[in-house]
Amino acid sequence: MEQQTLESRIKKEGASLGVSFGIIMAVIGILTMYWLVSSSSFIVTSFGSIVFVYIIPLIIGILFCIRLRKNIGGYWTFKQALVGIFVMFLVSWALSTAVGLVFERFIEPDIRERMLMNVQNNLITFLENQQVPDEDIDKATASIDQAIEGAANMTWGQQFKSYAIMIIVQFVVAMIFAAIFKRNPPMFAVYDETTDNDSGLREPTA
Repeated sequence: MEQQTLESRIKKEGASLGVSFGIIMAVIGILTMYWLVSSSSFIVTSFGSIVFVYIIPLIIGILFCIRLRKNIGGYWTFKQALVGIFVMFLVSWALSTAVGLVFERFIEPDIRERMLMNVQNNLITFLENQQVPDEDIDKATASIDQAIEGAANMTWGQQFKSYAIMIIVQFVVAMIFAAIFKRNPPMFAVYDETTDNDSGLREPTA
């Protein structure tokens, strides 16, 4: 019963932190799209995309994993860490994705297309400044053309497939984080009558 209570608490804490994580990621995602629409430098755009899409979410994810572990007492097994972190990541991803869909469909319906077109224009300008031949520029921008067309014509089936893949990715990432942040509880504690803490327990000594 106690084990079930701990696992329920881990899931609850993971979901709670996942909401906060999701709101932060949704705001970052929206700000990133606006920034990519207005940026006029391909180098700055490329570097900024790496920072906002990978580095910042990674740092925030690490901080939230540490916070989650602290909230449930500072110790958890790999399995418990995997459950808690996966729930947190899944809730975060679902919330940020939902906010992003509402934003793109009802507030800024064409922002993704505008974003990709601006990235393409910046790329063309950058390659022309580097005196890259026109045929190579055409090849480099062909993939962006496909992305623009795909963004405008994505079906519900394609979206569902991408969501299924993202859930798998969330689970794999959660496994990696669980392996990093697991901290098994002490095997036993030694009673110490001289201790001043309320529990009367102290960590086992070597």
